[in-house]
Amino acid sequence: MLPDGSKVTAPYNSADNRVSLSSTGKLLIKAVTHSDSGVYYCIAKVKEDLDVLAFRLSVEESSDPLPGDVAGSPVNRFVSESISLPCITTGTPDNSKIQRMEVKSNGTLVIRNIQLHDHGQYLCTAQNQHGVDRMLVTLMVLSQRPQILQPRHRDVVVYLGNSTSLDCQAKGIPSPNITWVLPDRTVLRTASSSKQHVSLLANGTLYIQSTAYPDRGIYKCIVSNAGDYLCVARNKMGDDYVLLKVSVMMKPAKIEYKQLSSRKVSYGGALKVDCVASGLPNPEIKWGLPDGTLVNSLMQADDSGDYICYAENQIGKDEMKIHIKVVADSPTIRNKSYAVIKVPYGDSISMVCHAKGEPAPSITWYSPTNHIIPSTSNKYEVHNDGTLVIQKTQRYDSGNYTCTAQNAAGHDKMVVRLEILVSLPTINGYKGVENTVRIPTPRVTWFFPENVVLPAPYHGSRMTIHHNGTLDIRSPKKTDSVQMICFARNEGGEARLVVQLDVKDVVQKPQLKSPQTEIVFLTRGTSMIVNCSVEGHPTPEITWILPSGPTLQSGIRNPTDLDAGKYRCVGKNSAGHIERTVILQLGKRPEISNKHSPVVSIISGENLQIHCLSSGNTLAKLSWTLPSGMVLTRPQQVDRYTVFQNGTLVVQQASVYDRGTYACKVANEFETSSLTVPVIVIAYPPRIISGPTPLLVINCLAMIP
Repeated sequence: MLPDGSKVTAPYNSADNRVSLSSTGKLLIKAVTHSDSGVYYCIAKVKEDLDVLAFRLSVEESSDPLPGDVAGSPVNRFVSESISLPCITTGTPDNSKIQRMEVKSNGTLVIRNIQLHDHGQYLCTAQNQHGVDRMLVTLMVLSQRPQILQPRHRDVVVYLGNSTSLDCQAKGIPSPNITWVLPDRTVLRTASSSKQHVSLLANGTLYIQSTAYPDRGIYKCIVSNAGDYLCVARNKMGDDYVLLKVSVMMKPAKIEYKQLSSRKVSYGGALKVDCVASGLPNPEIKWGLPDGTLVNSLMQADDSGDYICYAENQIGKDEMKIHIKVVADSPTIRNKSYAVIKVPYGDSISMVCHAKGEPAPSITWYSPTNHIIPSTSNKYEVHNDGTLVIQKTQRYDSGNYTCTAQNAAGHDKMVVRLEILVSLPTINGYKGVENTVRIPTPRVTWFFPENVVLPAPYHGSRMTIHHNGTLDIRSPKKTDSVQMICFARNEGGEARLVVQLDVKDVVQKPQLKSPQTEIVFLTRGTSMIVNCSVEGHPTPEITWILPSGPTLQSGIRNPTDLDAGKYRCVGKNSAGHIERTVILQLGKRPEISNKHSPVVSIISGENLQIHCLSSGNTLAKLSWTLPSGMVLTRPQQVDRYTVFQNGTLVVQQASVYDRGTYACKVANEFETSSLTVPVIVIAYPPRIISGPTPLLVINCLAMIP
């Protein structure tokens, strides 16, 4: 492998015959130049064995001093650093610039990014018409050969499918480059280099993700294989390498904790058999049912036969066979003793019939007439657990009900007698309030004079008869004073109630529609109306009592300060009276309660807070006018400015641009109040407290005698 990364294989001869490689491994380079400098790797490989030998070639030129030159003091610098060699003369030097080397106007030679080939002796010559002078400076470039910090040889074992990292960290001056040579001779040099699941990280670590089967080798008791990974660290002073061997571990599939060879399972029950397998890679598990079907997981079954579990990976397979025998039980009904159930007429009834057996038995109910009851109908419903539900029982539902449970192994039955309770209807109470006993629910009919008959339910313009037989008469009149008969009948018999209705006039005490006490604010010169609504039967008479005496008016035109006071409204009829009080108060001007110092001052960057708290008998309108002319009301937020509900103004992180006079104005329907607050924002100019590190300059002065 050549320094430029190209690879040549013996025998080899370049197109210009300058570089050749013999079959014995001898590399010949003719007419070497500086471009031939670098590290040459000799790589020998036989099957899986690998060895590397590195050679560094340095091409140098003679740097012997000229006769009469003055030798200066040696100067040492590391590779990639910059250096200045001062050579100051009293004449006028030529300011030239050659690539990395630069001669300053004072004669100083500057070499940037020092390389190894920059070492040697540098001659500074000062010359004019009066003479010449020289100074010789020897430059030594310091460097450090690369050294890998990990052990020289390592064995790494990794399980198949897992990932691993191979560390290769090195030190040296200049910083060495990391190169990896893989078992297939692939070369990775940079962090961006990658090959499928193998990649090189920035710190030199080789990352192998999800080791695959091409990495396997020879197996003994466990599967293993080794690949040789060569890590090479190189800089301009030399190279170092480390050899690592990676082994991939594998294991054939094996079923752990094998179950008994035969088991008995109840017909239709759940069948659970564990099949736990181990191996590398993880084995795939499949089940074979008696009919030969392969499934990914064990399923419930209701037939006998052999169940086989297969565990298999790429290395091997294992199996486990279990014989299943399904057994059945004849059905048995729990609590099947003869029972008598009594239920009121019209109610619903549930009769339970729980049975067990293998397979699960089917439940069938027979009616008293020995007919099969359907599972779902308007009258009957049979639940999945065998419970029979009869809706709205009638007298003909009485009798013996038979429950039969049956499966392939046998049958069982249970008999339940149902009796329906029926009683005669009764009407209790008087003065038009009646209550019916619902066994069964009776049918209610009302009889009025002149052969008027109204059955329940009934809805008329003034009369309503509800489902329970209750009679409602809206807005009764004197003509409704009659004798009525309530008649109730069911299958058990009939009952009646005679009601004598006597309608009398109703008197209602006066009631207020407005609050009993109210405070109203008075505005000078603005007419106002004071409300006093009273209802009752007969219609109440309304009287106002003013602070100056009684009157009948309900409005105040052009009010003055003398109209303020307590006003009383009295509503009266034959049933009684009621009074309402209205207090008229003069509206007040809002007052700003808080005060500020003549001038408010803060530091730039702090939050400014100014209060403007107002008092009064109504909620006043508040606004802030900023020095910039912006007007804010409450509550409002614009950028850094916020006005809260209580009138406080907050300016976030105030700056010098926020200085000036802030004006707060509070107004209600009567008058307006204002507050001005001058604000000063104090700021400090910037000040530099530190500077750059001073530059060290070495001068070389030449004197003319």
